[in-house]
Amino acid sequence: MKNLKPFVFIVLSALLLGLFLAACGGKEEPTPQPEPTAVPPTTAPEPTDVPAPTEEPTAVPEPTDAPEPTEEPAAAMTDLTSAEGGFSLQYPADWYTADLFGFTIIASAEDLLDTAEPGAEGAVVMVLSGPTDEFESDDPLTALNMAIDESIVGNDMEVVDGPTAVTIQGQDAAVATVKGTADDGTPQTGYMALIIGQGDGAGRAGIVIGMAPAEMEDEFLPIFKDIANTVAITAAAEVESGGGAAATEGIPESQGFLLYGDTVSGEVAAGDVSAWEFIGLEGEMIDIVVTPDDTLDAVVNVLDESGASILENGEVDDNFDTEEILGLTLPADGTYYIVVRGFADGGGTYELTIGEAGAVTAPPAGGDSGGIAYGETVSGTVSEPGAISSWTFTAVSGDLVGLVVKVFGDLDAVIDMVDAGGVSLLETTRDTTLGNENLLVEIPADGDYTIQVAGFEDSTGSFDLTLGYPMSNSVFASAELTEDEVDAGQVYPFIALAGNMVGIIVSPEEGLDTAVLVEQDGVVVEGIGYAAERGFDTLDGENYVFIAPEDGVYQFVVKNSVDTEFGGNTGTYDVGLHSSGNTIFELADQDTTVAITDGSGFVEYAIRGLAGQTLTLKVEPYTEFDAVVMVTDADGNLLQEETDAAGAGEIETLTYTFDEEATIFIQVHDAAGAAGAVYVMTVSLQ
Repeated sequence: MKNLKPFVFIVLSALLLGLFLAACGGKEEPTPQPEPTAVPPTTAPEPTDVPAPTEEPTAVPEPTDAPEPTEEPAAAMTDLTSAEGGFSLQYPADWYTADLFGFTIIASAEDLLDTAEPGAEGAVVMVLSGPTDEFESDDPLTALNMAIDESIVGNDMEVVDGPTAVTIQGQDAAVATVKGTADDGTPQTGYMALIIGQGDGAGRAGIVIGMAPAEMEDEFLPIFKDIANTVAITAAAEVESGGGAAATEGIPESQGFLLYGDTVSGEVAAGDVSAWEFIGLEGEMIDIVVTPDDTLDAVVNVLDESGASILENGEVDDNFDTEEILGLTLPADGTYYIVVRGFADGGGTYELTIGEAGAVTAPPAGGDSGGIAYGETVSGTVSEPGAISSWTFTAVSGDLVGLVVKVFGDLDAVIDMVDAGGVSLLETTRDTTLGNENLLVEIPADGDYTIQVAGFEDSTGSFDLTLGYPMSNSVFASAELTEDEVDAGQVYPFIALAGNMVGIIVSPEEGLDTAVLVEQDGVVVEGIGYAAERGFDTLDGENYVFIAPEDGVYQFVVKNSVDTEFGGNTGTYDVGLHSSGNTIFELADQDTTVAITDGSGFVEYAIRGLAGQTLTLKVEPYTEFDAVVMVTDADGNLLQEETDAAGAGEIETLTYTFDEEATIFIQVHDAAGAAGAVYVMTVSLQ
């Protein structure tokens, strides 16, 4: 057992079981995913290459009328029976095994039981089974195809043989040979089998996954097949429930499975309980924090598989607000249940966080918390020194998110953004002014994130927090600040409507320190998060976002820092302009844009040219749509249009020559008028 301690295998166990059930259509619906935000990382404002379209999922073959018979194993095998897992099999007598709660690992070398990368250095076989009562289909081919498509073992998984319908020990099954790569880049070959139980194993199914380096496939692929061909699904041993010191009789129905670092929101009905399960190992120390709403006085317990409390004094109710169970040592390997109920049969909502000891902290009293969604504004309070107000939202990898905090009273806001495990996305907390704050950050992965607002030097007060929609319109450029431009700086004009959230990211070369101002009609806009005489000025580049107070023509001004230490410096920088609304950015020669068409169906830009200059626009679709590119004058009269020249999904090129010096407008849209079309456009003005 000691070689199975790495947490990666606990995660693997949970995910494999979740995959196995979900792949066949479990009761939970998948979380809807918004359209991807076509915005390159903030640390590298140059636009990224346009990714190739995702390959279509593996086609589902039709079941054959006569499944292939099970082959006899060639190597000397020994028996393995997992009563808890609900299966039996045979494996090579000189291989090694480990088991955790019915999840079995078989490896060609003992040290491979301890690897975080199954199949990267030698042969590893993983076996797991589960009930099929939530399956939509008991066709093993259908289930295996979906499991391959969603597999968490290996990367870029590709089927090279199968899936094929077979019988294994008299059970309906499907098998396939796959190829992929490990996280470290090692080419891998794998063998997968999905087996539907019969007889004593009716109502259950198992999955077998064998992985090895591709260079060893001749040695290990036949052994993977031999192991899979001996698997028999059986009834799993049941865990009896007991009373113990549990707050309820037996084990309550679980609302879901937790991993260390997770934060979830739950609700307790009056007179009822709410429970969550997790897997832990003997000797692990964990923290659990439950933060209820104002209506709930939470009572918290932790139960083992028998339904008995593992807390020294039973359930915890030490406070009227946040309950903390810190440094809890798990007594044994197993599944545990966190149970939340209301004191005196009360009900309400709560937020629960679980993590390794020392990794979970509760917000200090005096800071409110809740949920926030894209496009919403919430009001919060930091009512006590040291308090943190926390607001959680759900995001998708690649979202470029802007937020603005407007303060009231004496609050000098300090802001942070953390992931579900409490890890900050920022190098340091954000405190750039004596009052209002803003932040523009790229989301690294799908999940829940929390915006934290506190007071600098224990200041208190209230605030409004606005979370913008993901930035869907971006312009990228490179420029140089010369000695002649040190005082005036360089301008980036745009037209914005009241309420538009507009941001800028400036990444200067080493030795250049920049500052950013926002002007409207040539006058510095005050009260939006910086000192008017100084501009928005931080070290190592600027990252600034604001909300347009009214309809109008604005411009970002990028200039060298006014700090004496950096005064007069010059150099090159990259700049990205970003908006979550229908902002019209003014373009220039060599600019690149990345955008998603919104509800209006098009994205609009402006550009100014001199008489005789030729404008060339190249629009490359990121999604499959028929791009239309058009230019109009300031009165909306069509000057030129390019469409259907290349066909759907192909590059459209428009060339226009200026008859006189003028500002014209560019529109890009889908010929079908639909929102959600993603493209990259390059600009040449010669």
